[in-house]
Amino acid sequence: MEAGAFGLLAEHAADDQWSDAIRMSVAQGRPRERAELLDPLTAAPDKRVHLPAMACLEDATERDPAVRRRVEEVTAILLPPRTDTEGKELA
Repeated sequence: MEAGAFGLLAEHAADDQWSDAIRMSVAQGRPRERAELLDPLTAAPDKRVHLPAMACLEDATERDPAVRRRVEEVTAILLPPRTDTEGKELA
């Protein structure tokens, strides 16, 4: 977060080993920094990065309402899973 490596964090958002680093960065960041990290996660075509974005909302004490709305919109597509296949992908 201090180095502004939002792109690096976003690149690895689908990797479970990076989830703690992403959550800590969002928790420690200012609203603008949170948006810089969460925006690429919500825009990613890989659905696996949408859940870490949602988990970050829990750790962010102050958030931009527009960013929160985008995160909620992309995760609403995933939750609840509508088919067995979607449930397996989510798991």
